[in-house]
Amino acid sequence: MKNRRRIWEGVAGIAAAFVIFVLPFIFIFLMAMKSKQEAALMSFSLPANFLFWENLIEVVKARDYMLLTAYLNSIIITVGSVAILVIFGAMVGFVLQRRRSRWNNVIYGFVLAGLM
Repeated sequence: MKNRRRIWEGVAGIAAAFVIFVLPFIFIFLMAMKSKQEAALMSFSLPANFLFWENLIEVVKARDYMLLTAYLNSIIITVGSVAILVIFGAMVGFVLQRRRSRWNNVIYGFVLAGLM
């Protein structure tokens, strides 16, 4: 009896996760494949004509390729911040491992809270 209940709880959890996380992406891809008139209807149906690549190229070309500039800026900021974070994290870890004090546990707590 307990096993059946756990199985149904697992199935319900997977179904809820699908509805919350996967279904919106399916809706986005369906809308991206439609023409402007079909997309304006906001129906969850397949398009009459698949225009995915044409729509994607139009979005990338819009506003003088601003989307590509935004991606480049995001990559630069992300790579720079992760590199700085790794360097400072290694420096702090080196010092914490070799210098014993009563503050180490407090600092470890803050580091773990930051990771979470």
